This record gives sequence, structure tokens and C-alpha cells, in this order.
Amino acid sequence: MPRRNLRCLLLIVLFFAACYQKVPGSRYSRVLADALERVNHRYYLPVDELNLFEGAMSGMFETLGDEHSKYVKVVKKPAFEEDLNQEFVGIGIRPAIDPKSKEFLVLSALPDGPAAVAGLCVGDRIVKIEGQATQGLALADAVKRIRGKPGTSVTLTVLHRGAAQPVDLAVVRQMVHEDTVEGVARDAEGRWDFLLPGGRRIGYIRVKAFTDTNHGGKNTVADFRAALDSLRGQEFRGLVLDLRDNPGGSVAAAVDICDMLIPKGEIVTIRGREGRIWEAFRASGRGTFTDFPIAVLVDRTTASAAEIVAACLQDHERAIVVGQRSYGKGTVQEVVDLGDKCGAMKLTIATYWRPSGQNINRPKEDAQGATWGVSPSEGCDVSVDDDERNRLLAWQQERELALVSGGKAAGAEVPDRVLLKAIDYLETKEER
Repeated sequence: MPRRNLRCLLLIVLFFAACYQKVPGSRYSRVLADALERVNHRYYLPVDELNLFEGAMSGMFETLGDEHSKYVKVVKKPAFEEDLNQEFVGIGIRPAIDPKSKEFLVLSALPDGPAAVAGLCVGDRIVKIEGQATQGLALADAVKRIRGKPGTSVTLTVLHRGAAQPVDLAVVRQMVHEDTVEGVARDAEGRWDFLLPGGRRIGYIRVKAFTDTNHGGKNTVADFRAALDSLRGQEFRGLVLDLRDNPGGSVAAAVDICDMLIPKGEIVTIRGREGRIWEAFRASGRGTFTDFPIAVLVDRTTASAAEIVAACLQDHERAIVVGQRSYGKGTVQEVVDLGDKCGAMKLTIATYWRPSGQNINRPKEDAQGATWGVSPSEGCDVSVDDDERNRLLAWQQERELALVSGGKAAGAEVPDRVLLKAIDYLETKEER
């Protein structure tokens, strides 16, 4: 047997043996480890130890019937970690394909990212990647060509906005951390503007995910505070907090943001089996942003840490909730790194409960009238089906493309009815 395979098998056996030692109540761990070894040695055809291990792990997690608990295979582990940490190796741009010219267009560039440092700007067109023309190239393929190992260089042929001839730029790939806090649009210097247009003096902050600095990524809490400080300097009168499409993330970040916005009281409790409280989070009493009304936007994909924030603000009557009932992912996952050769596992270990004492998590079998997730406040339910949502997203991208390319968006505008409902509330709300 090759040494590499032998080492992998040994790791598998040691892993299950460790499980047996740590969980003495499980009488099957040793049997499972023995079965893996026996199949490997006795099956009449050669087997791949890694496939054997991954099959056993995947089958075990499938029996739980919990969509949030899963085994992550070795080949999928890098993508899983990228999504978990909101980071990737690239050059720090958000690209798009111009629907008219079919050229590769830069919609935005992170202000301190590799592309911006090298001289790329919003509205620039990348006509070649390493000498290969991008016209007609699928967006995913173009992005794949740009990405690579950190520290390596990629040569882009760029036509700057307003220029007659393209130039070659060498951009060094780096670990790029995506913004988790966004505003209405970026200004000329690439910074976010958090004030809605039209002289309304209403702020708009979109939180895409909740992250902290444990992995060196973006700090959602610090960026959120900076956004509020920016709005306070502009004498805003109310805030739209957009949590639509937010899958969650760091509970600590969600708790810290709630602590900024409520003066006192419970934020969330974490409970294990049989509803036993593991941990209760309460406001510190040092909330610094408590003197303006808030409208929180949620939809069917708002989940986890995002639901903690929405539920806390709603239960404390600190904000109204506008949109559709949230996803109902009120569970805590423990992520275990099994090593480079064995993948990772994500296991549900507890549930989140809102200040009102209701479980955020949606039960496996949803009974009619059951309370879970976060529902819109009275009179603030705005139902958006998939067709309207897709048309709105397409219109927003078309408008952004038109602004960047200097053209004009075609077709009729698709209104964001959820946002308009929130603005209507904030405009009629008396200042506190």
C-alpha cells in the first residue's frame, strides 16, 4: 500500500478512535473505525481510502436530516472557507459583462485592493487577460483566469475610461476581503455613500454578512460603526438597515451591532438540548446610536445572525421590520477542521432564541401558525415573488452598468417596493 494512502487511513482510524475516547457513550465509534479498516484491507477490489472516508462521513450527516449540518469534502474545503471568511485570492474588483459591447467592465474596485493600487478604476474595460481577448468570454471564465495563487502577477490589458488606446497593467494577486457593509453607491474615490438620494436625510446600510477579525477579514462591527458615524455627520433622521439576502455569520458581530442600537435588555439566548440556556447576551448599556428610527428589511433568505439582529430590534420596539418572513435558521453550527487531507465538518449544536422567548429556528415540520424566524411588523408585509425579485436585480445591475459605461438604462424602472415601504415609514416618523 502506498505510504500516502497508509497515512490517510491511519488518520481516519485515529479520528474515529479519538471520537470514541471523547464520547464514551457512543459504542459504535470503534466498530465504525474497524469497518473502515476491514473494507480497505478485505474488499475484493482496490478502494480509495479518502472516498471511503468521505462516503462514511457524508452518510452520517445525511441521517441527521439537518440541512445546516454537513460534511465538507476535501476538494470543496477551499470554497467553503472562502465563503465562511468572506475572502478570496484575487485583485479586488467587481466585474460585469457589458450587454451591448460584450466587453469585460469594472463595476467597482476596492479602494485599497490590488487592482486599484495598480491603476484600475470604475468604468475601465479589461480587453485582454494575459494576452487573451475577453470579448465573448463568459464572466465566470474571465474571473477564473484573473484569480490565482497569492503573490503571483496577472497582466491585464486595460482601456481606461475616456482613453484612446489600452495599456498593460501588472496586478499582483492577494487575499481579498469583500465588504460586508455597503451603502447606496460608491463615490469617485471608491468609498461608500450611506445617504439615500433626494434630500430625504435617510441613511441606508446593507449588511451582506456578519464577520469578525478572527480570520483577518473585514470587521462588520467596525465598518457598521464607521457608517453610522458618517451618517451622524450628515445629520440623518432615520436608517434603513437592509438584511435581505444575508445568510448570517458571526454571532458575536450580530450581538455587538445590537448592543450599539439598543440601550438595555436581552439580545439573544443560545440554548442546547431540551431548551437549556447555554449563554445569554444582554446589552451593555453603552449603546451610542439609539436616537433615530430604524426600518429593517428582511426576506426569505435572511438567516441566522441576521435574524438575531432583526428579532432583537423588533422585540425591543427599536425598529420595524419590512418585507417577508425570514428563513428561520436559528441554529448554531460548530465548524471542525479535520485537516487538509480529510476536509471539514459543520455540526448544529444549539439554537437561537429571541428576547420575546421565541425560538428563531424553523422546525422540521412547520405547524400552521407556528412562530419562528422574523415576521414583518404589522402593516409592513411586502410579498415579492421570484419573478419580481429577478426583474429588480436585473434592473439594478442594468442601471449600474449604464452609470459606469456612460450609457442609459433601457426598459422601465422596476421599483424596490420593500425599500419604498421603509422610506415611507421613516419619512412620516417623528424625530425622537
